[in-house]
Amino acid sequence: MHSHSCRIFIKGSGFIALILFFITSSGLVQTTRAEERFWFFFTDKGSSSLAKQHEEAAAWITPRALARRAKSNPGVATIDQKDLDVNPEYLHALQRLGINPVVTSRWLNAVSAVASPQQIESASKLPFIKKIGRVAVYHKASPETSLSKPEAGLYSDTDYGGAFIQNEQIQIPALHQMGYYGQGVIIAVFDTGFRLNHEALDSIKVLAQYDFINNDFVTDNQAGDRPSQNSHGTQVLSIIAAEQKGKMIGAAPHAEFLLAKTEDVSQEVRAEEDHWIAAAEWAEGLGADVISTSLGYIDWYQYQDMDGNTAPITQAADWAVKKGVVVVVSAGNEGNDLWHYISAPADGDSVLTVGAVDRNGNLAGFSSHGPTYDGRTKPDIVTMGVGVTAINVPPELGLGSSYTSISGTSAACPLAAGVVALLLCANPDLKPMEIVTALRTTASRTQNPDNDYGWGLVQTLSAFRALAPPVEIPKTFRLAAVFPNPLLNDGTQTMTVQLDMTKESHVSIELYNILGQKVGSLFQGAVLAGKGRLVSMNIPAELVKKLGSGAYFIRVHTDQDDVYQPITVLSGFSIPHY
Repeated sequence: MHSHSCRIFIKGSGFIALILFFITSSGLVQTTRAEERFWFFFTDKGSSSLAKQHEEAAAWITPRALARRAKSNPGVATIDQKDLDVNPEYLHALQRLGINPVVTSRWLNAVSAVASPQQIESASKLPFIKKIGRVAVYHKASPETSLSKPEAGLYSDTDYGGAFIQNEQIQIPALHQMGYYGQGVIIAVFDTGFRLNHEALDSIKVLAQYDFINNDFVTDNQAGDRPSQNSHGTQVLSIIAAEQKGKMIGAAPHAEFLLAKTEDVSQEVRAEEDHWIAAAEWAEGLGADVISTSLGYIDWYQYQDMDGNTAPITQAADWAVKKGVVVVVSAGNEGNDLWHYISAPADGDSVLTVGAVDRNGNLAGFSSHGPTYDGRTKPDIVTMGVGVTAINVPPELGLGSSYTSISGTSAACPLAAGVVALLLCANPDLKPMEIVTALRTTASRTQNPDNDYGWGLVQTLSAFRALAPPVEIPKTFRLAAVFPNPLLNDGTQTMTVQLDMTKESHVSIELYNILGQKVGSLFQGAVLAGKGRLVSMNIPAELVKKLGSGAYFIRVHTDQDDVYQPITVLSGFSIPHY
């Protein structure tokens, strides 16, 4: 790790043990990058004791993951056949033929391995082999075009920086103003690698990370990696996670993250889908709520394989959804190519497939099209994928502080993943397909979906309202609470006001001194009807230096009433960061 103050959260030694158990039991071994791999699918999981297998499966699945599964599939066993280990006798039989597994997938009941034609022929005669097929090669869906430097943007008039346009276009700031920043949600990002020593990622919460290419816990560049190995993943991550006021605010900056290095940019962008499948099982078992993946696989496939059932990666993506994870996938950048269509796993019937538009809502020429081969509409939704603000990859040493603009459905996907995190933050009881359905049915073209835009441009606020649990409408307007109080005036602490709203109303919150003089404006915006509505805000930067310690009042003005609440401000203090 770098020596900056990026906060990496590992929750106890037991958490680490679970990670180590999973990686070891997956049978990962290194292989020469240019060698071709094949999937060996098994007929069953053998005849060993089911009770013992269930016990072993429970050892690597976290309580959070089990709770998420129970939420998504009430009344169904939280551990099933998909979680049981592959029969070790089958693995040993392949090894006796000289076939050594690279990745073992419980969900697919299969292993990937390098094999010669002679070995494949011998393996095909084994009674427990169901079928054998190639492991697909990653087809790059990268944001490559650097269009411009970020523009000055708005969030409380200043905070979003260049990311304002991409977030505002899909109403992300509306949920931020309500106090939903992704807190309590775990997002797994699968990509090329990650370098976190940048000012906008300085407070990112990383629960765990793993390199599925080199089989270690380092997701930054290592010896033998190309210099660009970590570029794509770092920039994609920043679109969700960045938080540097005045320069860039990501879609869900207070979420927690699992980072998986799955894509190898060497050998003309060669990387295998088996890394992705291993990462999906790893992340799901650790409790991920969302998987964000900006990639697609087509090289071993034909269009007729894009039917939602053929590609192993698509099968794994759909299984992750069945276990309660929202899987968000870029549609691909083949819109102008001979391929034209979406790629795997974007063809999955349960995944949220994301196409790209420009800042004016016009479809990006590179954005891949539907339908799937079996006739389903894809993509599902679109977000901005042209000129999206992201961080510049920081240097190996020191702290990065520069920003850029990137393009591709790879940039559109993390915006949608951030939206999903905000919706889960607002309502943790939501199931994956409830979220997918709500995003479709509230998007801009929901009355006339097509295979270019899908159901249209995401409308986050409309989806939030569609998914919101029943709201209690109070009989009278009330300012119920202000917290924290006292408030530390250090420029970072957030103050939250809790309101009982009898109807939706425009709300302004202002700060006054004890002489009744207005000191500054803290918040302007619409607040929905309902009891206990939370409005979060920070003291504007221009007030931080001028505001002294002492007693103040906040004035909450609505269409219904004016309410005053005393607060205490403490200046000259700071909050330690770890």
